[in-house]
Order: sequence, then C-alpha cells, then structure tokens
Amino acid sequence: DVEYNFAHYKLPTSQVQTWVSGNIASVKAIDDNTVQFKLNYPHWRWAGDLDSYNTEVLPKGYWEWAGQDAKNDTKVRGGGPWILEEYRPQQYGRWVANENYRKIFGVPYADKLIVNMLATGAPRLQAWIGKQIQFFPTVVGQEEPAKKARPDTPWTKNFSPTNCNGIFMKTKQKPFDDIRVRRAMSMAVDRDGWGKTLQNDYKLESGPITWGYPNWKLDVTKMPADTQKWVKYDQAEAKKLLEAAGISSSQTFTMHMYPYSPDYNAEAQFLIDGLKKIGMNVKLKVYDYNNWLATAYTGKYDDLLYGPDNLDRLTQQIADRYTAGSERNHSDVDDKDLTQMMKDFAAAKSPADAKTILDKVQVRAIDQMYTVYRPQPVSPVSWDPAIQNYDGQQEIYYQQYYRAAFYWRA
Repeated sequence: DVEYNFAHYKLPTSQVQTWVSGNIASVKAIDDNTVQFKLNYPHWRWAGDLDSYNTEVLPKGYWEWAGQDAKNDTKVRGGGPWILEEYRPQQYGRWVANENYRKIFGVPYADKLIVNMLATGAPRLQAWIGKQIQFFPTVVGQEEPAKKARPDTPWTKNFSPTNCNGIFMKTKQKPFDDIRVRRAMSMAVDRDGWGKTLQNDYKLESGPITWGYPNWKLDVTKMPADTQKWVKYDQAEAKKLLEAAGISSSQTFTMHMYPYSPDYNAEAQFLIDGLKKIGMNVKLKVYDYNNWLATAYTGKYDDLLYGPDNLDRLTQQIADRYTAGSERNHSDVDDKDLTQMMKDFAAAKSPADAKTILDKVQVRAIDQMYTVYRPQPVSPVSWDPAIQNYDGQQEIYYQQYYRAAFYWRA
C-alpha cells in the first residue's frame, strides 16, 4: 500500500505540492513490514515532512477504483483509527472508531469524533459561547463579548502564526525587477491602519521569519535605519519612487488570491486601496481552491500574488522562500548573496552562529523587498478550562522540531 501510494504521488497529474515527494528517488516494499525509500539527496527534515496530508496511505488500487470521485465522501477509504460516518460540506464531519484499528493499537479511546466547520465571524463566537468548540482565536470586536460570556476561560496573547502573508511578485520581470517599485509598494501599506481596521493587536510585519519563531525572528526595529524605512507608511515617498520607475496610473496590474477565509478578501482590498493611493492601479482576481493550487500557487500567475503561505517550518521560510526553482519561491527570487547566506546557515556550527547568519538573511530580504509583508496579528486565544496543559502557543512544536536538528547534527 505504501509503495503504491508514493508511486501515485509522483505522477505529474497527482502533484499539487511537491516538497515531500520531490526528494524521493524510489520506493520499494521489502517485506510486509518494511518499505525502503531512496532519496535524491540527504535531508534531515524529510522524515518529519512525511507527517503531511500529501502522504496519506490508502489501500492499493484505490485511485483506479475511485477515479474522478477520489475526493468524494461516498468513496472515502482508509486504514486509520477513524471511519467517516457522515460529511456535510460547510457544516460538519462525523467519524466513528475503526474497531479493527483499535483491536491492534488500543486507540482511539473515544468512540466518535465530530468536527464542526464554522465561519470566523458570528457563528464561531456563538459556538464558543454555547460550548460547542474548545479553542477560540478571536477577530476584531470579539474579545470582549467572549470574555463577558465565558469569564471562566483562560486567555493568552502568545499565539503567533508561522505562515507568511504578503504580496509576492515576479521579481525577474518588469516592472517588479525594479527595486524602487517593490519598495514603493511596501511604503503604501498603512500598517497602523491595518491593525485598527482588520486585526486585534499586531506586529509590524510578518517578515521572512514570522513571530511564531521568537528565538529566530529579527524585529524590523532592530534592523539598520536604511532598511527600516522601507516598511514605514509614506505615500509621498512611495509616489516619488513609482514616478522615478516610470509607473503610471494608466497601467493595470492583477493581484491573484484564494480567500482562505472572509478576512482575506478584506485584507487584499485594503492592500489594493493603498496601492491605488500611490498611483498603482490593481484589480483583484479570486480563485477557487483547486484552481489556486494548480495555477497561481505554483507560480502560474502574472503581476501580483497575495498569500498566505503556510510555511510551518523555519527552514521552509528561508530555504524554500529564496531557493531558485522552489515552488515556494513565489517571488522568483534568485539572489546570490541570499543563496550564500543560506549555505552558511546550513553549515553553522551552533545555534548562535546560525542566528547571526539568519539575521543577515532577514535584513537582506527586507532591504530588497522581495515580498511586501503585511502586518502579522498576535491573536487573543481562549480555551476551555477542561483542556489541561495548553499554553496557547501552538507553534512550539516547530521550534522544538528545528532546535532538535542542531542536536542531531552535532
């Protein structure tokens, strides 16, 4: 089954995100309990990357049997701890325990699993008040009503996502090969207005490394003054840079986006309004999820791309973002200085040395403005008191995960 599935994943028609399967040279079932993977190159993170929705193991022959209905809930098959009992799009999914799995492994302990699908606005708030959900990350205007309705619940503001959000562009193509255009776009982002309009508390920018990695993140206020100015809201200077680069309001650019939630439509429009104020005319093109993954996300877009990009691991945020040819390199960056810095980072002898190099990477990326990063929220999160040992920092796994790499290498 494992051999069969990974052979299927490597088919060009099956590939959506290749960062797991791309390094696999071959897969061979040695016996009933052993599968041999041969890789194209050594990669310490590869075993952890197998924990992905890209690598689900299905019964041999499934893809041929299911055909075009492979994602249809009437054809769902698998050998894991849960069996799908009912699925209602945009409402809920309900699973029952797989007794054959429980007989061997002793789990799952629960007999049923129900996942409710809720929009981010009023439905989620009402579900929280009605004790239908266990975690509640708020959006603007929800924190006080939630605290008033459930004063018994603990809160934290430590949750800071690991995904990178911003405007990506084809930096090898005109006019985005001109650094003045990229810097002008960044200076058109009203970050203070963003925080007051769209989010609760926020950080200045998400940047090449996000606030989900506080030990590695370099705050932009610690960067050189000549670099900091490119993330400050300055319409007048932005207009001068665009005029010097020969950009006129008669030109029209397209921003490509998939709305992961209703919030992203408002965010994209906020950015577009800022660009229009400096004389850059931008229109929005919205995709459904499948078309987004197959086209814009894999680099088949013109002009501008608005994230987010769920770069869960620190190495993805630097190596995948700036490596020429990587599908995560949405801005098509090919910077020799950055490439050398990443090589030095990989060869660092200690976390301290790695941090010094990573600071330089972040300064270089902001100075060149390969991505116009939007502000990153620090979302207030509450959780049910019945849940023990939860501290609100969901990204801690990835910090420990990466830190372990240094111990392994040493």
